[in-house]
Amino acid sequence: MPEAVGRIFAEETFKKNAKDSTLDMIGDIKTAFKQILPNLEWMDDKTRQAAIKKADHVGNKIGYPNWIMEDEKINKYLKNFDIDKTKLLSNTLSADLVLTPEKTSTPSAGLLTRISVYVSGYCKRLLQPQG
Repeated sequence: MPEAVGRIFAEETFKKNAKDSTLDMIGDIKTAFKQILPNLEWMDDKTRQAAIKKADHVGNKIGYPNWIMEDEKINKYLKNFDIDKTKLLSNTLSADLVLTPEKTSTPSAGLLTRISVYVSGYCKRLLQPQG
């Protein structure tokens, strides 16, 4: 259920225009990076092409996933949880079952304090934490 809580937090602290301007900034960073590559004398053509390809495939996790702001999608997601206010362990296991397919080897954006770039296997990400 972190997405439901995240929606409440995002509605209060991370407005859509802030997300849009951050996405624009990230796009500008990618463009600038790719413009610099042809001028790097130390980089051979094969490596340069690989760097461009990687830059094109960098994923963005800015603020929150768009789907959590759509009532129909968040309600469908929440229906997957089996929650009982008297059963903490059962609730935890239910949440883990729902969230396990979504887990990755990437760090949580909530633990970051600034925009971070990291590589985990084939996943390249640019993150900006909420708040």
